[in-house]
Amino acid sequence: MLENSNSELEKQVYEKRVIEEELRKSYDELEDRVKARTAELEQANKNLREEIKKHEATQKVLKETEARLSGIVLSAMDAIITLDANQNIILFNAAAEKMFLCSANDAVGSPINKFIPERFNKAHTQHIQKFGKAGVTNRKMGALGDVSGVRGSGEEFPIEASISQVETSGQNFYTVILRDITDRKRAEQALRESEARFRTMADTAPVLIWMTDSNGQLNYFNKVWLAFKGRTMKEEIKAGKSEGIHPDDFNSSLENYSSSFNVRDEFQMEYRLKRYDGNYRWMLDTGIPRFTEDENFIGYIGSCIDITDRKQFEEQIHDSLKEKEILLKEIHHRVKNNLQIISSLLSLQSNYVKDQNTLEIFKESQNRVRSMALIHEKLYQKGDLSQVNFKEYVEDLVSSLYSTYRDKTKNINFSINIKELLINMDLAISLGLILNELISNALKYAFPNKPEGEINVIFRSDGKNNYILTISDNGIGLPKNFEFPGTETLGLQLVKSLVEQHDAEIEFNRNGGTEIKITFLHGNGLES
Repeated sequence: MLENSNSELEKQVYEKRVIEEELRKSYDELEDRVKARTAELEQANKNLREEIKKHEATQKVLKETEARLSGIVLSAMDAIITLDANQNIILFNAAAEKMFLCSANDAVGSPINKFIPERFNKAHTQHIQKFGKAGVTNRKMGALGDVSGVRGSGEEFPIEASISQVETSGQNFYTVILRDITDRKRAEQALRESEARFRTMADTAPVLIWMTDSNGQLNYFNKVWLAFKGRTMKEEIKAGKSEGIHPDDFNSSLENYSSSFNVRDEFQMEYRLKRYDGNYRWMLDTGIPRFTEDENFIGYIGSCIDITDRKQFEEQIHDSLKEKEILLKEIHHRVKNNLQIISSLLSLQSNYVKDQNTLEIFKESQNRVRSMALIHEKLYQKGDLSQVNFKEYVEDLVSSLYSTYRDKTKNINFSINIKELLINMDLAISLGLILNELISNALKYAFPNKPEGEINVIFRSDGKNNYILTISDNGIGLPKNFEFPGTETLGLQLVKSLVEQHDAEIEFNRNGGTEIKITFLHGNGLES
């Protein structure tokens, strides 16, 4: 019985040990699982803390972004209004307050229709309903027609509006950006009124008016131009301004216009332009560049004046002047011939004169007549019938005198220093007679016993608008008792009279021969 008891006890001890072993193993496994789970929880907790940090950073950035956007919206120059899905205002910036004369406190929570004229409420609702359809996310209401707003005072005013849709958390929000265009509308109205006034003036002006754009393309003609060409505005713009210009004038007018257009310069030109009836009329075309206030080139405006009558009148005057010139040349020719006849008669008559003094008088008279005839010959030969080339005239006059006194001039040299100068006929005759007398006297009396000599003729300006004629020689000089004012010789009396006639001054110098200076004060009829 005791053995049975021990055996039973041993069995129970064994089973207890087995159970304890299993419990120990289970405890170890449980502890391992607890450690693993703890590690997982710690990792999850760590990840959660990192996510929280990231979320906090995101929230901070989001808040900063929202603050910046809010600052931008609130300080924007344009009015910005945000609406919820029910068209109630949830944001009303400072510019909106100023525009609508309403505070944000009074505006927020109110329907947008509060600031829209009643007649536009239906259209606004239809615009909102179209959002999200067919990809529409932004719509400028101002582009769809005239849109107006209503201020807190009840005043309506024109606006330009754009609406944008934003979807957040399944809800739609709308942002409306508005701009008061009252000043623009006034400017546009003023411009329309100005254009209307311009067109009225242009259409009633008695000239042909045209305009171009900045590229040189014609875009306007007044009624007078259209009536002249017999076309409508559309037809004339299509044809162009240059169509109808006479072929002989086309290239020059095109070159003139192009060169002026390239440098934005004014121009004026004449050309013939074909009228509706096929006749060409002469036009004086004036073009002026147009610029905006900030100096941007916007094209040309020009006018054409019909100058056909003036052209015809000028042609008549030209023909008349040509006829008169021909007649005047004929008169000079006949005067020259008559003077030559007188000179020839004097020459023939001198053949019958035996007295030497009388013969000398005939010769002097002949020289005087020849000097005047030479003037008319020069005028007849040249195109200008009012002026004589003084240098050529003096050279020919000296040559004639040299030939007349050839028996006394074999060893006499002439020096002529005269610049190219045109003088009128009356002065030329006077100077010719003066030179004739003074050079003749030098040839006759300056070199009685000298084998050779020199006569100088100088005509110059003193730089003070005075002209000086100098005739000098290196002969024996004037007699000691010579007094110019009291001279009785016909030649010197003639010189004295001609000098006084032109308010000139004359002086004589006896040093080393004879020098005579005649000063014409202040030009006195001389033209260079």
